[in-house]
Amino acid sequence: MDTRLEEVARGLPYAQRLREAAALVLASPAFAKAPRMRQLLMFLVDAMLDGKREQLCEYGIGLAVFRRDPQQYDTAADPVVRVQMGRLRERLGAYYRMAQVPAALRIEIPRGGYLPQLGPVTARSGVDSRLRLQLAPLRDLSQVEGSAGFVSGLDEELATRLFQIFGRAVEAPAVEGLAAGEAGYQLDGSIRLEHQRVRASLRLIRAGRIAWVAQFDAVGERDMALQAALAADICSGLQRHLTPSALRWSAAQGA
Repeated sequence: MDTRLEEVARGLPYAQRLREAAALVLASPAFAKAPRMRQLLMFLVDAMLDGKREQLCEYGIGLAVFRRDPQQYDTAADPVVRVQMGRLRERLGAYYRMAQVPAALRIEIPRGGYLPQLGPVTARSGVDSRLRLQLAPLRDLSQVEGSAGFVSGLDEELATRLFQIFGRAVEAPAVEGLAAGEAGYQLDGSIRLEHQRVRASLRLIRAGRIAWVAQFDAVGERDMALQAALAADICSGLQRHLTPSALRWSAAQGA
């Protein structure tokens, strides 16, 4: 993770999303009966978000999580952290493979380090095959110099992440209307910037009616890291709505 993304992670949107992702993992059956794995994951997430990166090393984890004696602990002779990190990565992978509802974001711990981070998932077969999600360009409602470039970059980031989640269901703005019976949505929204604060207002429209609306806030320098954090936040909220069960419910209601 680059320096700017680490700074954004200390702000509310990214930090909250990471904690929510961790909470979902910890509440799952895969982790409910694995206290050591739960403790290890919570320690990594807390240390990362609290800015205590010096603890995210093999020696620091051995002392804090596995209660090794600092007077005797030798990482070369005692592989407990490496072994348990391997098991944690395997358990995380199993959790995301078996999840009934695909997550918009997943916790990843790249090999060679101990820094947890959020990564997008690839398109999943669990996405309803009828879904069509048409994207309209975000509207810039700001009175801030340079806002157009930020909004354009956010548009690109959001489209990329949505494609990673929903695959070919994501389309450019429609030229013709959707055929009858298709689970088609149009996503549009607006962006407002004030100093280092950004608010995104998004809505889903289906058959001329609003099916979902939400607002997302982010704080920080207007750069690629902030675009990534805000897009991740939007995708997570949107995906919770666009599950197969939600599509069935909306179709039954004639939304």
